[in-house]
Amino acid sequence: MGDVPYFRDFLNRDEGYDYNINADVDFAFGPGRLKLIGIERFEQSDGPATSVAIYEDGRPDEGSLFYTDSKYGERIGRAEYRWDMLGGNWELDAEAAFNRLDRDAEVGVLVPPASGNSDIPPEERVFDRVPFPGGSGGVTEDRYEMILTHNRTLAEGLTLQFGGGAEFSRLSQTGTGGVTREFWRPKGSANLAWSVKPGLDVSLKLARTVGQLSFGQFLATVDLDDNNNNAGNIKLVPQQAWEADLEVKKNLGPWGSATVGAYARLIEDYIDIVPVPGGESPGNIDGTARLLGLSLNATINFDPLGWKGAKLTTSNAYEATSLKDPLTGEDRPFSGHTWYSNETTLRWDIPNSNWAIGTGIDINANERYVRLYETGRNWEGPVYQFFFVENKDVLGLTVNLNVLNPTGGGHAFGERYVYTDLRDRSPLLFREEMEAEVSQIIRLSVSGKF
Repeated sequence: MGDVPYFRDFLNRDEGYDYNINADVDFAFGPGRLKLIGIERFEQSDGPATSVAIYEDGRPDEGSLFYTDSKYGERIGRAEYRWDMLGGNWELDAEAAFNRLDRDAEVGVLVPPASGNSDIPPEERVFDRVPFPGGSGGVTEDRYEMILTHNRTLAEGLTLQFGGGAEFSRLSQTGTGGVTREFWRPKGSANLAWSVKPGLDVSLKLARTVGQLSFGQFLATVDLDDNNNNAGNIKLVPQQAWEADLEVKKNLGPWGSATVGAYARLIEDYIDIVPVPGGESPGNIDGTARLLGLSLNATINFDPLGWKGAKLTTSNAYEATSLKDPLTGEDRPFSGHTWYSNETTLRWDIPNSNWAIGTGIDINANERYVRLYETGRNWEGPVYQFFFVENKDVLGLTVNLNVLNPTGGGHAFGERYVYTDLRDRSPLLFREEMEAEVSQIIRLSVSGKF
């Protein structure tokens, strides 16, 4: 492209359909009750992403295409059996899930006419398309799980719930380098709940969890927007974690309530961008990834101060993360992780009326994202304001009008540092900065029963 000014036309089209069918039945069976659940989900989507450079000097346009046709399905059968025995409640859960992804992918190069074609509509542009074997193929998972849970009272105001079991899964991939693997994963939890006194509750939960994979990460993808490509990774395995959650709930009487939480995650096989044959792709890192978090959720009523119907709700989370960078081995935060979030709303339900008004703020702060050949950061705001007006009886329905960023003061920001090769040993190729204004976003919601 050199120094010739150009206009970049990026189009990402996604069309398709989906459906979700589920049913359950609950009935007495033996000494307890049995609940049977069935779920069938399917989603189909296809469409091209195209990126075209239109030059000011009239030379032929240049562009690329990445096309996918994806079909994703999930079928779940689940049984839950509950009964009382030995002074407590018991539940045995068994589940079988069958997930599948089939994807066909193509890449293409723009076929320009003899001169610039900036006047040609995007849907009429012609690309020389060829199959993309690395991005085509199928992934299936057969997953079986059984968990036995027991709940009992240890003393007045003190209850214990614990459960354990295992998950077996068989992952199969067709296409380039296809392989079938099997895994056994233990899982379970223990939850101790203590009602210290009326209005004060404490709970502690310890758990061993198994994550779920995104099947698309097994296959190669092309990102024409940022020119980042994932080579695909057939060696992906689900991440596992030890989790601990401590929560304290306090009823503040007429003033409202507050909940303070602290939590920790020790994650094995954490998924990040790692080196793979052919480039980079999501993969499992070595070592243990760590997350420590604090949360505060509160509702404050202003009735005791004489402002009838007014209340303040706030939800806050702060998280510190750490993992071994798969390229350098040094500690760093999770890539692109939201380390602080806050949503606070002041609402006034006007007495003796169906009207309510309110305002609030929404804050999100993100860590830098990290890939093998670039780093950067994307963020918005960082503080967005909103206000709303609500009527709770419009023909028996609740109508809410919400305006986000009413002053138009919000902005979206981005920065990229792209290197000539691996970022830990190569010079900087270029730095890119982006700033875009964010307009007002208006939402109208209608809810209720007819």
